Amino acid sequence: MKNKAILLLLPGLIFGLAAGYLIFLSGKDNRPASQSPAQQAPSRGLPFAEFSLASLDDEVVRTSDLRGKAAIINFWATWCVPCQDEMPLLQNVADQYPDQLTVVGIDAGEGPDTVRAFLDQFGISFTILLDKDNQAQELYRVYGFPTTFFLDADGVLQAQHIGVLDEESMGKYLDQLGVDHD
Repeated sequence: MKNKAILLLLPGLIFGLAAGYLIFLSGKDNRPASQSPAQQAPSRGLPFAEFSLASLDDEVVRTSDLRGKAAIINFWATWCVPCQDEMPLLQNVADQYPDQLTVVGIDAGEGPDTVRAFLDQFGISFTILLDKDNQAQELYRVYGFPTTFFLDADGVLQAQHIGVLDEESMGKYLDQLGVDHD
């Protein structure tokens, strides 16, 4: 009797697994039709996908606004301890190379009051953008903080760094961007 029940269930189980596998393979693509795969996966040597975010001063900043000099785009959050550790280095780089480099921080989904309090506490003055709905974070596949992208003057991605930057790694990335930092 047991064997007969197993034989009756086996075709249904096989059918269910096959159907599930086909559904898994066909996977629904959640990208809006206007986004290309390149926009979903930042790739070294390709132009960085366009974003449009508001600053704390309600000025809209786009990726294209950053062209003309190298740019560092840092995704961070106020609650992120590694981000707190990294902020002084980013501020130092922004202060030292304003003619060669733009530093932009993109805060992940926090309110302006929280972000302003953080910036005041840490003395941060480079441009900070608010990713209120985490759309930029999703667009660039940022899954951990801090995550930093390095763009050349043409807006082409040269490098990506996940985790805290230190002076040595920053120097290497500045070299890749052609920033004279000696």
